[in-house]
Amino acid sequence: MRLVKDLSLPLAATTPVFPGDPPPELRPLARIRDGAPLDVSSLHLHAHVGTHLDAPSHFLLGAPDLSAFPPDTFVGPAFVVDLARLPKDRIEASDLGDLTRIPRRSRLLLRTRNSACWHGPSPAVDLAFLDPQAIDALLARRPVLIGFDAYSLDPLDSTTFPAHTRLATAGLPALVALDLDGVATGSYTLVCPPLPVALEASPVRALLFSL
Repeated sequence: MRLVKDLSLPLAATTPVFPGDPPPELRPLARIRDGAPLDVSSLHLHAHVGTHLDAPSHFLLGAPDLSAFPPDTFVGPAFVVDLARLPKDRIEASDLGDLTRIPRRSRLLLRTRNSACWHGPSPAVDLAFLDPQAIDALLARRPVLIGFDAYSLDPLDSTTFPAHTRLATAGLPALVALDLDGVATGSYTLVCPPLPVALEASPVRALLFSL
């Protein structure tokens, strides 16, 4: 296999975050240059910072958290759908094209114009998002998870999260804040395991490989 792209956002004080969430904190605790025997640092992270997985329990009371999913959920065949040329914000089922090209039981990743925004001078506010009926159409392909290139499948100002709730109701995790810039439609292998925590979310290192 060949690494196609690291889909993860770098973690730093400047990492874009969901509105209102704290950025990562990377603190030096000891430094060799200051006379310490070792370099030692601390890392403070919000569970939903950077590229991360959202479990169904993030949206539904009593739903599975990340510890309920076997590790191989997050390693295996993936399919990228490139929707970056769509000019509108709301991505509807009719925008997805021929869904039969998407293999069943794949890790389904949606690239939109959002991916280019990670590389802009400031965070974008008019981001593409998924209509709940688009989620329904994608679920017909029985994906293992759905990935998206924004912090939310829904508009950032949503308080009801209809697209996320559809996915959570189906019992699937969402992989969000992906950087899919430059990735073409097609089949790949995805590796994106979460930390071994019984939480509703976890940062991940998401790596996309050729088959």
